[in-house]
Amino acid sequence: MSKKAELAAIAEKARELSEKADISDDEKSELDGLLKDGKVLRDAIVREKSIDEFVDTVSEEAGQPGPQRKFANRVLLGPTQAGGGMYAVADRKGFDEAVEAWKSKKGDARWGFDLSFTKADVDDATAEINIGALTAGGTASPPQYGTAVAPFYYPGIIEPPTRQPVIADLFAQGATDSNLVRLVKETVTTNGAVAVTEGAPYGVSEIQVAPKDFPVRDITTLLPVTEDILQDIPAMSSYLSMRLSKFVQLAEEAELLSGDGTGAHLEGILVTDDTTTRLQGSDIVPTAVMKLLADVYSASFMDPSWIAMSPQTWGQYVTKRDDSGAGAGTGGYLAGAVTEAAVRRMWGLSVTVSPVIPNNKIIVGSPAAGMVFRNSGLRVESSTGYGTFFGEGLVAIRAKVRTAFAVLRPQAIGILTTVGS
Repeated sequence: MSKKAELAAIAEKARELSEKADISDDEKSELDGLLKDGKVLRDAIVREKSIDEFVDTVSEEAGQPGPQRKFANRVLLGPTQAGGGMYAVADRKGFDEAVEAWKSKKGDARWGFDLSFTKADVDDATAEINIGALTAGGTASPPQYGTAVAPFYYPGIIEPPTRQPVIADLFAQGATDSNLVRLVKETVTTNGAVAVTEGAPYGVSEIQVAPKDFPVRDITTLLPVTEDILQDIPAMSSYLSMRLSKFVQLAEEAELLSGDGTGAHLEGILVTDDTTTRLQGSDIVPTAVMKLLADVYSASFMDPSWIAMSPQTWGQYVTKRDDSGAGAGTGGYLAGAVTEAAVRRMWGLSVTVSPVIPNNKIIVGSPAAGMVFRNSGLRVESSTGYGTFFGEGLVAIRAKVRTAFAVLRPQAIGILTTVGS
């Protein structure tokens, strides 16, 4: 029986077992063995086919041009540059020994062969030249060796540009083992304390409290991959875990900032009731921010310790120039000399810059204004038990974080809407 027929028989048997609704332990062990045997057969078929194609490609029957057939001791490896005018050839004896060593899995440093490069001229004469050398009427060309030289692979995988999550770090961090965070907050405050004469009735005060609930929301993602890619590329598993973790963190950050609080969404900073808000008006940005800082303290009696804005808003601030004196906007830069580093600070407070913040908003606050609760932290898991993945050689990699955002003192968060919003 050929390897292909044997593989087909294994696949059929494995399919029958995987489609059974109730599979016993013995049958599961049998299925695991079939899948393992099938993978070995498949790899053997692919390897033999690749070797055969390679030998056919570099053999004398590979379609080399007329001039090359004169060299009985040469093997054509194929054209090495556009137009087919340049060919790489190998000495036959050394090449045949290398191929045999490869097919017998004994390919070590003892087997090898020399390469040379030839150019087919219009008169069918053949002359060996060094690729890249100057020829009559031509220009120098860079060396092009086709597949004769293995490429150097830079280690690791280069991920696309991804912003760093920063919003969660602006607030206090907490943990919960529940699906609901409940706080008891004072909702009605009437201060009736007054100065009275001796024997007069006391001033009457009123305090009411009520529970405030902050639900824990699931933020998830799932990525199907093949078992082979995880096995064949050693770094792929850790790379995918890192990327899915970042996907979940970025989704969480968007919820913390602008979630609308409906359905499965958190209630974010920009939609929370009772935050301290202000319009920029005719003030320049630093003046408007200082007024907002004062408003926040007046409303919450807490000093803000951080400022957050978009990169564009930060760029507009650091390039603002002094309008005093002759020529408005021609004075020195308000953020300092351009020969110095633009330190991300304003009014002595650190400035957090992130593109997730709208260009028309500047946010100030204190870590005590809210708390980010997480249930069990961020988890990344993988399994073949998703759907029909087990019988298809697929793996499901999933990432998940369960988060609640409790705004303890919304007045301690200030939001400035800038001009042009």
